[in-house]
Amino acid sequence: MDEDSDGPPPQAEAQVETDEEGPDPELNPEGDDGEPAEPPPPKGQDVGELVRLASLMRWVDEDCGVVPIGGMVLDAHNNLVQNVVFPGVEFADKLDYYGHLFRGYERGSLSKDITGFWSLQQQPLTNDVTIRSLLWPGYHMYCSGTNFDFGSLYFGWGEKNRDIAFMIN
Repeated sequence: MDEDSDGPPPQAEAQVETDEEGPDPELNPEGDDGEPAEPPPPKGQDVGELVRLASLMRWVDEDCGVVPIGGMVLDAHNNLVQNVVFPGVEFADKLDYYGHLFRGYERGSLSKDITGFWSLQQQPLTNDVTIRSLLWPGYHMYCSGTNFDFGSLYFGWGEKNRDIAFMIN
């Protein structure tokens, strides 16, 4: 094989030849002892636990990343950073004042999402707010009414709630 060809390297060709040894289970549905042959293992790519976890967290953040509107700003390098002069949320108990971090939070508030996706709790004495996602159980966003601090965390099983359509009115 010359260097300009688009085919696989010679080592990969040798590997393909060795993979095809043995009877084809579709042609011979029974093994040597007359028992049905096991199906071949599913083809796919092995993914390490850290890559899987990072991908899952990115998926959760894209669906649920919540910040108070006005709590983040673009800096001179066009990076989204926390607003150091954030005055807090005017009406902390309204979903109108919170937006999606990765979906253009200035344009769309949580109140525009399907009713029932979010659960908001407010502590009346301190004006602290906790917002929970019912789509991704375990996602929590907090916003402090006293020091205007906010953040989010996820303590879930890594499973999206696919039954949420049956839970909301």
